Amino acid sequence: MLAPFPFPPSLGVLHASLSPPFPSVTVKPRRQVYNTPRTIPKQAKLRARAAQHDEGDDRRHIPRVIRNAIDGARERPSSAGYGPAVLVQMALAHRWARYEHVVSALRSLANLSLLQHPARENARALLEHRAPFDAGVRFPEAEVFLTVDHGKFGQCVSRIQKALLRVEAATSGFIIRNVQRAASACEEFMDAVRSAAEVATLVLPEEHGKPVLYDRAVFEEDFQLTWTDREMV
Repeated sequence: MLAPFPFPPSLGVLHASLSPPFPSVTVKPRRQVYNTPRTIPKQAKLRARAAQHDEGDDRRHIPRVIRNAIDGARERPSSAGYGPAVLVQMALAHRWARYEHVVSALRSLANLSLLQHPARENARALLEHRAPFDAGVRFPEAEVFLTVDHGKFGQCVSRIQKALLRVEAATSGFIIRNVQRAASACEEFMDAVRSAAEVATLVLPEEHGKPVLYDRAVFEEDFQLTWTDREMV
């Protein structure tokens, strides 16, 4: 263990070599903190808590409403379908789209002119999908989905929608009065489409604990859902 850093030379009392009205000033040395036997157990306890959190045993990072739903479901008899009910509602609140539909839509947006009305409708269609599951309908087993209003890809879709509004504002009317503004808005839109495509196709890798692509296993794990078959009830 390294020796503690020595104190600076004691300044002690500055004797009044100055004439009044300057008083004497006492400078106190800074307090030094050492690893004493009393502080070592506390540091070890903090390291143990951090290790427990890394192993996933610490539930403090889980929102309280989700912890309450999971704990409450354990105290009630299981019913057929997904549970807990609160978490099913949270999952259903998001919009979902099949992977192939999203990739096809982004490809179309990258190849169409935004000055054409169908291209703008295709951009809005990214948000017009029904959830592929319900409280009594399990998430499809052999399909891949994305949430278009949640997580990293949801941010990309939001950026596309905002850029689309700028395009429409810059190109409204029969005559485009500010060509530079319209060109800038279209370029921003295309950048947003490219970013969304990179996220959807995992050119930009997923962050730990923040999935972009969902199959059944990832969906049920991420939303803390449990499926109960009817014959098991």
